[in-house]
Amino acid sequence: MARYPIEQGDRIVEYAQKPLRSLLADGTAAEILKSVFETLQKQAEALRKADYEELSKEFSCPHCGKKFWELFPVPFDVVAKAMAYTAKVTDEVTRLLSFVQGGPDSRPDLGLGAIFEVLTDEQLDLIKCWVKENKEKTSSLQ
Repeated sequence: MARYPIEQGDRIVEYAQKPLRSLLADGTAAEILKSVFETLQKQAEALRKADYEELSKEFSCPHCGKKFWELFPVPFDVVAKAMAYTAKVTDEVTRLLSFVQGGPDSRPDLGLGAIFEVLTDEQLDLIKCWVKENKEKTSSLQ
């Protein structure tokens, strides 16, 4: 199993951050966020203006005159879902930009317990192998 020195990891992170830093330098990131916020505002306005009372319509049969109601799907749920996705993207981009500028990683800390709950048996076996290898290495160094 290959282990990479911390310096190599730092170089990889630095390489990944370069394009993001250029976005910050030329103001592109600020324009992107401004556009996203404007989109959120338009989506919220569409939901505010929605007439939620017009969900069904009465019809009469032309032959027998019997009346019935037809329910129509409300398209506003689509706007609400789009708004939720837009808000999520805004949050993720804002966090990423903050991190690139040197801010702390603001993602919620799930802790090790949450990680182990989603791992497969094979992944857990691999972690056990890593722990065993590390114990062997550290005990041989002492």
